[in-house]
Amino acid sequence: MQKLKIMALGITLVGIVMFSEVIAYADSTGETSTGITLGGWANESSGDQGSGSQESGDQESGGAGDNESQEPGFRPYPKKTTVYAMKHIYLYRESTFNKKYRKISYVKKPRIKRPMFVVVGHKYSRNGVLRYKVRDVNHKSKTDGKVGYITARWDYIRPVYYQGFHKRMTVIAPAGINVYKKVNLTKKRSHYKQGTKIKIKRIVHYRLTTRYILASGGYITGNRKLVQYKDKKQPMKVKTKTHVNLYDNVNLQKKRKSYKAGTKLTVKNWDYSRENKMGVKGVKRYKVAGGYITGNTKFVKVVYSR
Repeated sequence: MQKLKIMALGITLVGIVMFSEVIAYADSTGETSTGITLGGWANESSGDQGSGSQESGDQESGGAGDNESQEPGFRPYPKKTTVYAMKHIYLYRESTFNKKYRKISYVKKPRIKRPMFVVVGHKYSRNGVLRYKVRDVNHKSKTDGKVGYITARWDYIRPVYYQGFHKRMTVIAPAGINVYKKVNLTKKRSHYKQGTKIKIKRIVHYRLTTRYILASGGYITGNRKLVQYKDKKQPMKVKTKTHVNLYDNVNLQKKRKSYKAGTKLTVKNWDYSRENKMGVKGVKRYKVAGGYITGNTKFVKVVYSR
């Protein structure tokens, strides 16, 4: 009888240890090995599985985790906020993500060409995961005006407009930006070319956007696609390494002339191709006198400003 009691006690202890290990695993991943959510964001499967009740974990490009983590203190962006996609995402017909509900694929694009959306609502998936209901506002794209649901993850979706103060901004818009006398960006005062570094006095909010007041006076946009708070080297000249063609536009269409190896050219600005193709990343180009050339370092050597 004494031996039986000892055996029973041993089995009980083993069971407690095994259960503790399950709890420890759940605390670190947000789910148990059986798929039961114990805390944090809702448990979603990691691979857009079309069967059963599981949802994809917004792993649009395969590199993110599936716990729908957010920044500390994260608050959903309100309606009418303009946001852009930092990584590859999909627009879905339903708030519960599934391959069969995908409408449009938006690949990861360079910062100045990131796809934009306006938040028109909020909805939760079957597993309680927040989604943004959005309207596509990429006006020159075939996707313009499309409505659906996208992930609300911080590492995928950000506001287009800066929300904080920065002492200096660098202009990254290929066409440059204007300085205005009014906060609503009217009454043009001056213009800054791409690559210009601007000293900032303070940030102001204007409706659901932001503006920066310059140390020299006037207002500029707080649009992240047009300005960047980090210093960014600006290409000044390029030297062709091999035969290079000059084209009419940024997509390298309509050849204009050719340059032989060793030709030095002054760069007016840098840009990316296929802005309005949501399924194409785009390739860097340099605008020079008379048109555009490739930005491929196999063909050109770049000299940057300090």
